[in-house]
Amino acid sequence: MLTSRLTARATRLNKHKITRKIFRCFCERVHFYATNLSLRGWELEVVIGEESTENRATCMTSLDDKYCKITVDPVWDCEPIDDIINKAAFHEVLELLLAPIVALGKERFVTERQFSEAGHAVIMRLQNMLLD
Repeated sequence: MLTSRLTARATRLNKHKITRKIFRCFCERVHFYATNLSLRGWELEVVIGEESTENRATCMTSLDDKYCKITVDPVWDCEPIDDIINKAAFHEVLELLLAPIVALGKERFVTERQFSEAGHAVIMRLQNMLLD
């Protein structure tokens, strides 16, 4: 009984709630990276919600609509310091960047040219962001 109480208490202590300030910071970083990776053609929505209990944030995309919804979990397993927020936002934008390649991988028939074009698009966006 004592062990389960300590474990439950430790679990509660390791949870960090996402405040409005932290959420705004996350949104700013997402928009910064999306802009710098030339992902301007996407309708980008960032919300707080519970899509996954295992992730700090989740990215869902619709290629046909060019719509992306990033859901930020309201409670994180670590303290949301600037570095962690920045990495989480960057990770979700990279999920968006790679969405066309992931979608091609799910299709039954894909040409070599389609894979090449999707890969080249990622390369050019990274090149423009990092070297220009």
